[in-house]
Amino acid sequence: MNLLRQVVFVVAALLMGGGYLASQSAYFAGPDKAAEYAQRVASPAVQVVALALLVVCVVSAFVPQGEEGAD
Repeated sequence: MNLLRQVVFVVAALLMGGGYLASQSAYFAGPDKAAEYAQRVASPAVQVVALALLVVCVVSAFVPQGEEGAD
């Protein structure tokens, strides 16, 4: 279970880091690119990915660690 939590953490960190880099790139490219980026982020596909990641994080928080975490 710890491996699953680590994978979820890495995926979440990569998605947040990538989103941050993309937003900064769009901001420095100009106001037109920033507005276009904001519209793309507000799409249903991005919302579904964010919801799925949230659900996985919440579910993994309630699953006991087992004997591995007894150290």
